[in-house]
Parts: sequence; structure tokens; C-alpha cells
Amino acid sequence: MTLNELAKATVMAVTSGKCNRIMEQTTIKVAGNTAYITTIEGSAGISITMCNCRPEIEVNSLQLPGINKVVFE
Repeated sequence: MTLNELAKATVMAVTSGKCNRIMEQTTIKVAGNTAYITTIEGSAGISITMCNCRPEIEVNSLQLPGINKVVFE
């Protein structure tokens, strides 16, 4: 499993509900020591949901070896 695949699998495992549905549509790309998480276009509800999801996504992604920073694009 590549680090990109591991990061995506981790995010999918730690999220649930609306956050999980949103994360299914995102792409995670690891470059260097940084995980880049793409945002998706949508309503204000997506932005609000992502505000709630970001902490759990970031904390769990930083537990992976080789990831020292998480950037939401």
C-alpha cells in the first residue's frame, strides 16, 4: 500500500456520517512530508461539515509515518 493509499484509508476509517461521505469525494496526495487534501465544491453545508472533520482528519493523518503536515487545499 502506498502512503497515498494509506492516508486515504486512514481518513476513511476515522470519519463517519457526512464527513465520511465528503471524504469519499476528496483526493489525498502525499508529497514530501505533507498530505494535501483536496476540497470539493458544494454548498455552505460542506464547509461547515469540514470544519468539524478537519481536527480528526489532521490528528489521525499526522500519526502516519512520513506525514508531518496536513494541508487542506
